[in-house]
Amino acid sequence: YYRVNYDRENWERIIDFVTTDKFKSIHVLNRAQLLEDAFYFAYIHELSWDIPLKLGEYLKQERDYIALAAFSSVLENYLLSHGEWYYQGQKAKDSVVFQNHTLINTVDSNASAFNLQKAYVKSVLGDVLAPLGTPTKESDTHLDKLTRSSVILCSIVSCQVYRLPKNVKPLRYSLTMESHLRDTDLQRTLHYDGNVKMELEVLADTKSITLHQLQLRIDNTTIELVNSNGKENIVVDTSKDGRNRTYTIRFEELVEIGIYNLTIEIEVLEVWLLLILSQQAFPCFDEPALKAKFIVSLVRREEYISISNEDLDMNLGDGRFKDTFKETPTFFLAFAVCDMKLQKKLKGKGFMQTQRP
Repeated sequence: YYRVNYDRENWERIIDFVTTDKFKSIHVLNRAQLLEDAFYFAYIHELSWDIPLKLGEYLKQERDYIALAAFSSVLENYLLSHGEWYYQGQKAKDSVVFQNHTLINTVDSNASAFNLQKAYVKSVLGDVLAPLGTPTKESDTHLDKLTRSSVILCSIVSCQVYRLPKNVKPLRYSLTMESHLRDTDLQRTLHYDGNVKMELEVLADTKSITLHQLQLRIDNTTIELVNSNGKENIVVDTSKDGRNRTYTIRFEELVEIGIYNLTIEIEVLEVWLLLILSQQAFPCFDEPALKAKFIVSLVRREEYISISNEDLDMNLGDGRFKDTFKETPTFFLAFAVCDMKLQKKLKGKGFMQTQRP
């Protein structure tokens, strides 16, 4: 991250260009950076204040949230950091000798300076806010003003859809995980791998299924979607959306309404999951409305124990142990593989404690 300053001639050329209707040919990230850089260099006295103030005039035609957010940051950090009450407080602090604080070089830092700043901001953002219908009134309470600010923010922020499509809902997860806590032979990072088999109900015909995942290694070649008659839908391709933490599977043919089993094999390089995010442990439909039950099987070495939020149902041993737990309630899952000891000393309404030996 770095800041860029220009000589006055180049700043004026930039100002001349962005104040035309061609300003969008400069990427919005660059427009935001120009604003921040100009005000920053003026603030540290490396640039005359008339440059950033003239540059800010282009915001009268700006509608992109990123650039407006950058200007909001400028207001907070450089223009309004010493507001009306700050200056009034300074006056009260020393009524005999009051040293003027300069904010925009030649403007005294007092209530009149605050009014000048407010007038500048109003002139710049007036055209942006006018379509939102937010006239101020002398009778407005503080709550009215705060509410108006929230409405304006919600109106100018571009809509980002984070919710999953409503065409599929999960019914049950069958999760099998094998931990590799001392994988010295492979000389690999501590990790676990396994698969998740989901029983899904397709509510509307679709050619794709989208679910959540976070930093998982998914073997695309192992994905299988089979309907209740045993017919498999061929996977065409897959894609990840890091911002929304989603994983989309696209199919060759239409996936019709009905019950399906979706199987995905995964590998996770982190075994200490600090965040309460199931999508970091396995692919899933991680929304409160999409509740499902879980059946968990944990494969471990003999020197470890496995814990889940349901009682142990089955134990198979052949040097390694596969612990299968009873089906859990909907939307609630916890499990662990560790080298601790289980202390089962329960009295009355006590609880079971797991601790190091």
